[in-house]
Amino acid sequence: APAPPAGLAAHILEYCVRVPRESWDPKVRAAGGAWLLTLLKALGARPELRPRSFLKEAQAALVALLADGDPSAHEVGAKGLAALHDCAGDDAAAKDAIVEELVRALAQGQRANAGRSGSAFATYKELADVASNAGQPDLVYRLLDLSAQSALWSSKRGAAYALGEQSAERLAPHLHKLLPLLFRYRHDPNAAVRGPMAALWDQLVPDTRAAVDAHFDAIFASVLHSLTDALWRTREASAMAVPELLQGRRWPQLRGRAEDLGYRLLRLLDDIKASVRDAGGGAWRAYAGTLVRLCDRAAGAPEAQAGEVLAMALPLLVEKGLASPAEEVRGACLKLVVRVARHAGAHLRPHVAVLAEALLRSLAELEDPSLSYAQLHADRMGGAAMAETLDSLRAQASASGPASEALELCAAQLGGENLPALVPRLLDLLRHGVGLPTRTGTARFIVTTCRALPGDVRPFCPRLAAALLAALD
Repeated sequence: APAPPAGLAAHILEYCVRVPRESWDPKVRAAGGAWLLTLLKALGARPELRPRSFLKEAQAALVALLADGDPSAHEVGAKGLAALHDCAGDDAAAKDAIVEELVRALAQGQRANAGRSGSAFATYKELADVASNAGQPDLVYRLLDLSAQSALWSSKRGAAYALGEQSAERLAPHLHKLLPLLFRYRHDPNAAVRGPMAALWDQLVPDTRAAVDAHFDAIFASVLHSLTDALWRTREASAMAVPELLQGRRWPQLRGRAEDLGYRLLRLLDDIKASVRDAGGGAWRAYAGTLVRLCDRAAGAPEAQAGEVLAMALPLLVEKGLASPAEEVRGACLKLVVRVARHAGAHLRPHVAVLAEALLRSLAELEDPSLSYAQLHADRMGGAAMAETLDSLRAQASASGPASEALELCAAQLGGENLPALVPRLLDLLRHGVGLPTRTGTARFIVTTCRALPGDVRPFCPRLAAALLAALD
């Protein structure tokens, strides 16, 4: 086809670049962007018609459309930026310049739109971050293209401009870097970010389960690191991604990193932001369900596997959980201890001594503070009779909570081989235990042990009897 006059081509290009930035009418701005997109596709084959400064000016116009209030303008801008990158051809310097300018413009645009709730600009800035973190800043153009997926581009007319398949193929070599970040962004609390990221994931990944399995190590490492990020949105998104990540996982996949994951989730349960705590609670429930499944004797968990899981989980629950000053953390860990004790069965036997000691110490920490307060003022309120009544009530309350249930499950797994490690711990609790619930609970556990193992406990009876008599005083 004959080339149009140079003056006419320059006039049309200048007009289409100016309209998206200067027009007050949103429909005119979107239409100008559509014309600009068409011209960019045409100029890819006719570089001689393109002024040297055109790419930079066209990119500025298309970035302006990304901040527009009209959704169709967002999509025209995203598609136009993808076509703009192709229009640069093999000019590496031009490509580097427009990539640098785009990343800078997106960062400035997000700051300018920070006050707008759900601003679409946040999505495009996140896409730029994904590309930068993947080590390929120019990938932002492909990501912008794939993020603009809607009925507009599914129509017969829109299909002429859609570059999705081409972009997906070009992004395939970079999936190992992109998928860990996109996996988290699919759970972002901002719907303006979450929706496009989910659509982008669907374009790149036809089978989510297979993709997560193939890139599990990288995705797990990314989510694990982001759970303690300084930004609350990142922590919340990572916590919301944990249940999907843990679904159906086997112990070999989690060995060596489940403890770190549990520790970070415990920190989220005491996060300063309520929405992060809620997301952390959901992630902790998924984590707890996974641990219970991996050591559940009734479900056929191998003994060696259950032993490894319990050896990892119980120190975490006892040292970091039950000893935590945060009530939410202690409560969540205690519930998990009860579930583990209920499902692990005989797999729990090697850990009975350590677990029983921790549970007995927790009885005082889990007591209702109002009872201990009333006990301190019992003499003034009602004399010795009131003090004795409160002692009885506190002992009964400590015998009916979840910790007592877990102690009963531990007692059911007691064997003679446990006593050499268990008895010294019980003696120490009787002598130095803090709080009435802990001391009365220890006495009850000694009684239970003597009834369950009368022959095995006989060598320890003198020491136990002496400690109990001393406790009476």
